[in-house]
Amino acid sequence: MNIKKVLALTCVSFFLFACSKKGIDKELETTKGPEAYFASLQEATKDMPQEETDAFNWAVSDITTLEALNQRYPNQSPRHIIRTESKQIREKAPARIAELEALKPKYDAILTDLKKIEASNVSFHLAKSFHGLQPKVEALIANRSSLPVSSLRWYAELYLDDGQSPVATYRVSEDYSRSSGLPPGDEAKRLFTIGFVTGDANWITLEVRNAKKHRVTLTPILETVADYGNRAYLQGAPYQSLENWKNALATAEKYSKY
Repeated sequence: MNIKKVLALTCVSFFLFACSKKGIDKELETTKGPEAYFASLQEATKDMPQEETDAFNWAVSDITTLEALNQRYPNQSPRHIIRTESKQIREKAPARIAELEALKPKYDAILTDLKKIEASNVSFHLAKSFHGLQPKVEALIANRSSLPVSSLRWYAELYLDDGQSPVATYRVSEDYSRSSGLPPGDEAKRLFTIGFVTGDANWITLEVRNAKKHRVTLTPILETVADYGNRAYLQGAPYQSLENWKNALATAEKYSKY
């Protein structure tokens, strides 16, 4: 057979194959601007089941511009992008997870100690002010940890009557820096105002005002507890990063089949 004819047939076959690509294997147009890109993406995704679309969205979730996508994956198909991102995470994640796991014992001990900061004798009332009703929460704060505290925040939840779910929540700040701090073993009575100039609307509804019983819980937000130098004790703690990497690895494993 004539060599030129063989080459011609090969080129025709390649052309037909390229034109037949669709769905997850269709190359995306990343070099001619947003309109061309989104047209190619729409053409590809119309033949992709939801799981493949989810996989692609995951793979490009950290790519914020078309220029960045083109630099990393010029005119590549969703399958190529998913496979490459999955492979990179599966290669990086185990070592990063091991590093973060090694940090945990140090912060686990701090976390256990901080959980000894407690609020008791918590009461709630509505006070009248020039600006209207002001929700007030009074509590006895006890630092039963071994760590001195300059400031922290509390997560407040309001329950009505015998309800099992809170009807309102709020984050209140507590600052001891203008006093002598809250040393280990110390206790302090505190009065918190829920809201700013006016009371928080969720804490002064008709339902709240007409309830027979009010119960408020205060839970310390441990990530916000600071020492006398205003440094958060859990600064650099690995918990959130560790969870993120584990979730990323699990997702990468799930989508590696593509």
